[in-house]
Amino acid sequence: MDKVAILYGGGCYGNFVHWCIQYFSGSDITLPFNQNGNSHKTDIGDFKFSKKFIYFDRENNLSSYNQNIVYGHPKTIENTKIINIIEKILDTDRKIIFLNCSKKSFLLNINNKFTKIFSDGWLESNNPSSISQFNKTINELSLWEKREFLSFYIFKQHESETEYQIMNSFTNENFLSINIENLFDDFESTIRKIFSFINLKIERTNFEEIYSEWTKLQYYKDSDKNAKEVLRAILEDRPLDWSDKNLSIIDEAWVQHQLRDEHDIEIRCWRLDKFPTSTDALRPYLIHQNV
Repeated sequence: MDKVAILYGGGCYGNFVHWCIQYFSGSDITLPFNQNGNSHKTDIGDFKFSKKFIYFDRENNLSSYNQNIVYGHPKTIENTKIINIIEKILDTDRKIIFLNCSKKSFLLNINNKFTKIFSDGWLESNNPSSISQFNKTINELSLWEKREFLSFYIFKQHESETEYQIMNSFTNENFLSINIENLFDDFESTIRKIFSFINLKIERTNFEEIYSEWTKLQYYKDSDKNAKEVLRAILEDRPLDWSDKNLSIIDEAWVQHQLRDEHDIEIRCWRLDKFPTSTDALRPYLIHQNV
């Protein structure tokens, strides 16, 4: 096996991919899933390969690690450029597996980030300073105020954190980029590609079993598809009831963001804690700016 660094932002399944490398290569470990679908369970057995978690942009001597696998987040400081971290790691003769979102999995990634990393939630734990515009703490905001804030803030923040539009075009023979939707669309092929890339032999082949156990806990796997379907229905002014889709506050904020920033349509959101669940119910709240 080649030495490898697994780089991923929060919510990009880095712990799960690390577990897959260990498990499908024969480690005596059990499933790593908690009830919220993350792979952070710790008491799962013995790993076959040595490992180390790293915040890569806070580490100055990446060549000092002898572990087979180092893994962690490439960007935890605002002015970090991920490409600079990539180049530093490649100089240590490690191969890199880079997990990131794309336009197809943007909302999936943010929803994961919001619900799987911090016990009290991403927004409450990070408490962005820009929320002070409401003259309230995060815990004092009403649901509609949180949605309004997120519609202005979180999508730009996540683009900056992931740099996905830049990084998805980077190539190097020792760099394997995987968009997280690939894990859903073709799980076995993606895992086999990883094993081939790091010259590791597959010892277990129960891919369908693991995929089934994993996906049934991924509550936001359809977020991007559902939110885009809602947006299209609103723009086309056609009937659609999405009450069975269980949109998250992130999905709702994205619809609000897209309507306002891309289509000049505002939502009268004052005290609108319960977001409408059909085009008919939402229509009275829409303000078309260009009419």
